[in-house]
Amino acid sequence: MSETAAFGHRHGDEFPWDRVLGESSLLDFISAQVDGWVPLPPVEAVWLTDTPIPDGWQTLPVAGDAVTPLRVVGATVEGRPGWAGVQALSAFRFTGVPDPDELITYVDRGLRDWNAEGIRTSEMVLPKLPGVWGVRASGYITASNESLWVEYCTHLRGSTEPRQGLVVEQIFAAAAGPRIRLGSGIGALAAATSDAFIQYIGATSADVAAAAADHAEQLKREAAGSPKLSGEQKRFLDTALSVWGGIAAGRPVPIEALGYTDRADFDSDVARLRDQLSRNRPNLSTLDWTRIQFLAEISWASDMIGAGVEFELVNPFTDVEALVLLRSVQRALVRTVDPAVLFPRAGTDRR
Repeated sequence: MSETAAFGHRHGDEFPWDRVLGESSLLDFISAQVDGWVPLPPVEAVWLTDTPIPDGWQTLPVAGDAVTPLRVVGATVEGRPGWAGVQALSAFRFTGVPDPDELITYVDRGLRDWNAEGIRTSEMVLPKLPGVWGVRASGYITASNESLWVEYCTHLRGSTEPRQGLVVEQIFAAAAGPRIRLGSGIGALAAATSDAFIQYIGATSADVAAAAADHAEQLKREAAGSPKLSGEQKRFLDTALSVWGGIAAGRPVPIEALGYTDRADFDSDVARLRDQLSRNRPNLSTLDWTRIQFLAEISWASDMIGAGVEFELVNPFTDVEALVLLRSVQRALVRTVDPAVLFPRAGTDRR
């Protein structure tokens, strides 16, 4: 998409920002479950379109004949031509109460249609009011030979009252490499959208506090189980593990010291670890997490054993971005990994 072209032509032949921001199978699914589905006119959506825009982001033109999106903003990063990230906001009115259980099973359908990798889905923290629900789905797609991170955030208030149902959809798309540098802006835009929706539906501060407290308790329960990693952290780990079957495949990894019988055993286990990382609830042991972190560390840092200086040549992360992500992973796994289990044969003489 050029910096001057307007958004809103769904199937144009420009760089595919338009298609990414203009298609949502979840909206198609919701609209089929309710009555009177219509886009919210701009004059009725000022509460949404006037939400704050962070420094470094700017409003982009929308085609005059387009009913959606209501607003598009974009940001650039130094060293990359064109837009590095964009956000689109759309809103719709309807009559009806969609079933959240059905929606959660359908939320990633659009990403799967894109053949996305690293898909993550989660419910959003919204007040527990009748008919109110929110969900997000994110993943990485390939378009025009570039890897893009895409996230769909759907805020929903169902209602049997005529035309009182409301959906606000926020779509983010960002080039995978620069995405980490846009994190604070993306976070600010997402928070502003959620705040506007919460205020518009009439939720009180007590409703918001109760939702936050409930979410905190949920996080505590999850923390007692397995570590919680973001989609970006998991993508970095998957990328780091992938080099052992690629650019670092012939390097002298201390396979037997790590507890593997041979290279085939090592390769098979790396494939298993990558498969588990791709799941919402990875089934991984302390030894598994310890191996994942260690292999990621030497994959990025070691030029003798891992990818080293060639790491950023074969993945979407620069060295600076990889270091930030690796440090964040180390902090997230600090209570999970155990160096004592990493080298089960360390006490044997293998000279």
